[in-house]
Amino acid sequence: MSTVLHFCFLVPGLVFSLCTLNVVTDSMLTKAVSASDTGTMLGLCASVQPLTRTLGPTLGGLLYRSFGVPIFGHVQFAVNFFLLLVLWRKPMTHKRDKAW
Repeated sequence: MSTVLHFCFLVPGLVFSLCTLNVVTDSMLTKAVSASDTGTMLGLCASVQPLTRTLGPTLGGLLYRSFGVPIFGHVQFAVNFFLLLVLWRKPMTHKRDKAW
């Protein structure tokens, strides 16, 4: 962003996407646990999200200062490759509890 006008155009989309992502994440995580553990999962979500918003920019700034812009591509490749390996080894289960 080079001007305040660019900032004003970008912020509504960023805020909307962050709020949507939080709702979707909370919904997915609460459905993954039993009804008695829903409160615990919501509490964990409420405590982890601000932590990641604090540590993420700090870690990103340190990586940028130490290694420059290419480090973000390298880190993203490493994370994606790790997830590919984890998901590749995990057997796929199909749930038949929904009509669609």
